[in-house]
Amino acid sequence: MMLRRVVRMMRDQNGSFAIQLALLLPLLLGVASLAIDYTRALSFRSHAANAADAATLAAASKLALGDFSEDDARELAEVFFFAQLSQSSSVKTTELASLNPQIVAELDEARGGRTAEVRLTVDGAVQMMFPSWLIPGDSLSFHTESVSVSSSETHSAFSMMLVLDQSGSMNGCQASEYEFLCSWLRQPTRLATLKRAVANLSQQLTTADPQTQYVRMGITTYAEEKKSERQPAWGTASTSQFVQSIRASGGTNSSQAFDAAYKSVIRDRERSEHRARNGQEKPARIILFMTDGENNYASDTRYTLNRCADAKQADVIIYSVAFEATRGGQAMLRECASSADHYFEAATADQLMAAFERIGAEAANLLVRVAR
Repeated sequence: MMLRRVVRMMRDQNGSFAIQLALLLPLLLGVASLAIDYTRALSFRSHAANAADAATLAAASKLALGDFSEDDARELAEVFFFAQLSQSSSVKTTELASLNPQIVAELDEARGGRTAEVRLTVDGAVQMMFPSWLIPGDSLSFHTESVSVSSSETHSAFSMMLVLDQSGSMNGCQASEYEFLCSWLRQPTRLATLKRAVANLSQQLTTADPQTQYVRMGITTYAEEKKSERQPAWGTASTSQFVQSIRASGGTNSSQAFDAAYKSVIRDRERSEHRARNGQEKPARIILFMTDGENNYASDTRYTLNRCADAKQADVIIYSVAFEATRGGQAMLRECASSADHYFEAATADQLMAAFERIGAEAANLLVRVAR
């Protein structure tokens, strides 16, 4: 019925429909173009906020530990901010160059302690691809601010296990499931993006714990079965280096790998290692669980979710990241995560990088106090 009415209107010789369309078309085009530019501006602001958090965390930690002066901390925050933000492929070089972050670093050494505060404020603008008469000017402005406070006397500690998917589908990308087409289209594979994300996460934690006194990291990987396991070790170097060597192939079964990660973080050795090095009796236990699909068999999903429940019962913090995952994979990871705030859906490479940055910032938050 509706189709017939549209056809009848288009055939109307009186021209009223054409006149209405001509009058509405500029408005429709203006709204559509504004929506595109507004989405780009929101994305830019989100990346800038994540970069600001990471930068202030890094600088505040160094300043509180006595490694840096206030001037050094300001310089580190600026360098770290631009380094983090430049990793986003959606941020143009010209837009990046136009940013001028304002950074304040202060150190309070009263009462025998060292408390550092680093504040980063930045105002930016995204050049509109489609300037519209709906709003004045040719750019959309945004503002973001991050404040990190770190004290040399308030460190906690944690052991983290990564549970990463290295199944064959990780050789694909957003445009194709074939690695050679991803290469031809100059799009990074999911595995290549994952390696970048882990390297970035490792750098965040290394910056927050430069003397490897508080952070232990390990890894398990899986395809049709558990492929590899590295028990937690001090710092992030061992895990970060190992991730760069993994290759994608095979099906998907997360049960064995998640089980191994759970057993690793709750073992008595983790508590004794922390007690000996930093005096912590109850270090936090963290699992970061990532997949780009779903298990080949429902029984493997049920076993994985049972282990997730056991881990949460034992107060293990579980972050989960669905990277271009199927609905089944998303459902499993959503249920596995400690809460809705610990679950991330990443539909693009940039979103995966942002998810790992957020997890890195929250993990580092166990070492320093953060306020935005």
